[in-house]
Amino acid sequence: MVNIPDTNLFIGSRFDLRLTNESEWAYAHVTKKSHQEKLGYFKALPPTHPNYIFFEDTNHMYVNWVDTPQARFYDFPTGQGVPNFIRVLDFIEKWIKNRKVLVHCDLGESRSPTTSLTYLAKRTEILPNTSFEDARKEFTKMYPSYNPSGIANFVSDNWNLII
Repeated sequence: MVNIPDTNLFIGSRFDLRLTNESEWAYAHVTKKSHQEKLGYFKALPPTHPNYIFFEDTNHMYVNWVDTPQARFYDFPTGQGVPNFIRVLDFIEKWIKNRKVLVHCDLGESRSPTTSLTYLAKRTEILPNTSFEDARKEFTKMYPSYNPSGIANFVSDNWNLII
């Protein structure tokens, strides 16, 4: 788990959950595995399920994102990718003033760091907001294990739409 200096933002993997306590933290679980565990399903929910992409439970947001090289999988339902991404950033912003926030995916290499990079560029002045590549260049100095997949392509392609 990596803490971004001078913030309450922590980036990590599923395994870092055991290092936190419920009363002091909020969690953005940006991984299908946590979404499955919370909602109790095995393979997939029907796309019409009301919690197909998101489930919020107080200080937890569960996001049904899989790590895939295809950026198009983050734009589901079609045309909802940017609003979905903004919803995750809004959740982080809601909790970060009063709690530590752990953004995690399975391995802490792609979804959670990309989400955190975007938050730092779009909602703070810690990273440049000029382009995804500019933010990524600075972010890798803070988070050298950044190894993004399709989510980075999605964010890069939609950089000017994500606020």
